[in-house]
Amino acid sequence: MRKTMKLILILIMSLFIFLLTGCGGTTEKSGTISNVTKSNVLNSAWEAYYANGFDAARVTFANALEDEESYDSITLAQINNGMGWAMAKTDGFKYAKPYFEKAQKLVPDSKVGLAAAHLSSMDIENIKAGITLLESLNINNAHYEYMFKYNTGMTNAQVHSLMGCLYWCNGDVGKAASQFNVVGDIINKPGQEMSYQTVNAILSSFSSNY
Repeated sequence: MRKTMKLILILIMSLFIFLLTGCGGTTEKSGTISNVTKSNVLNSAWEAYYANGFDAARVTFANALEDEESYDSITLAQINNGMGWAMAKTDGFKYAKPYFEKAQKLVPDSKVGLAAAHLSSMDIENIKAGITLLESLNINNAHYEYMFKYNTGMTNAQVHSLMGCLYWCNGDVGKAASQFNVVGDIINKPGQEMSYQTVNAILSSFSSNY
């Protein structure tokens, strides 16, 4: 049983290697984006992000944060959120965490990023904090479809997998199983790409041992 549980944990964590080590996307654009103004900084940076220009997006968000007093609290939180996701793409969630922390009170998407950063630490107190964050977004409801304001590249299936990983690491096997069973259904929908092999292995392990 111990060997099987260890295997399940490895399989679950493999879903989130990209969260623990950085998302590993390619960067087609670098440097700064031209013609950025205070009014279009969010759109300009996110357009670069969508084109895999993660470095350009990060620089644009960083430049805006150097003049943070020029923005209202909500816009500033959105800039910090964008900076967090851009940093997650280029450097990993460990380095994105401070930006998510600054944004999470006003930007729900930052709670997802911060929960991923907590998972990456593998610290039990951070795991519990991650669970609290996602539960505040109703992700504990396995059938709830989470929608990001900006397309971070993370799918609804991956958000629920994150919830499942956090539950599993906290010893909540039943809650983790509920999340992963729904992931198995979500994965068949267009735009919810994830490894069939990994999800099926997890579901098979749960169904045969619990």
